[in-house]
Parts: sequence; C-alpha cells; structure tokens
Amino acid sequence: MEQAAEVDGAAMDRNVAFYEEHFDEYAEEFPGKHVLIAEGSFKGAFDTREDAVTAGYRLEVQAVLIRKSGTRPEPGFLPTIFGSRALQLGDHDD
Repeated sequence: MEQAAEVDGAAMDRNVAFYEEHFDEYAEEFPGKHVLIAEGSFKGAFDTREDAVTAGYRLEVQAVLIRKSGTRPEPGFLPTIFGSRALQLGDHDD
C-alpha cells in the first residue's frame, strides 16, 4: 500500500503544478467553475463540484484535482482519498 500512496502523491503533485501554471487563465476563462485536472492536464470545467467529481471518477485515474477556478485551498489542506484514488477538492463554498 505504501507504493500506491507514493504514486498518488506524485500524480497529485503534477496536477497541482499544472493548475498553478494555469491559475490566472482558468480564473479568467472559467469564473466560478470547478476545474478538473488529471494526469497533469485539463479535463474540464463544471458548474458544480459534484459534476466535476462524477467526471473525475469516470476517468479511472489515480489522482484528480478539483478546484473552483481562481481559488487555492487553505494552508494544511489535505486531499480526500476514495478507495485507492486521491481526490483533492478546492474550496467548499458553492
């Protein structure tokens, strides 16, 4: 199980880095939308967090990042783990 956690961490780091690289672009292009990042690339922008989570599950990848465009999580924010997959959500006020 330790190896799976390492893979999830690396995948999540790649997703976070990609989001940060495109932070301003997504804030401008998708205001108020929930952005889905997986495998280090943009997978879509959704009206609700629930729609983004559903789409993320369908990808069947190890880690997905969902953030409301233009937001960053509070310091110390931890990803949510579902089964063997990591799902990191951004802010929680819709």
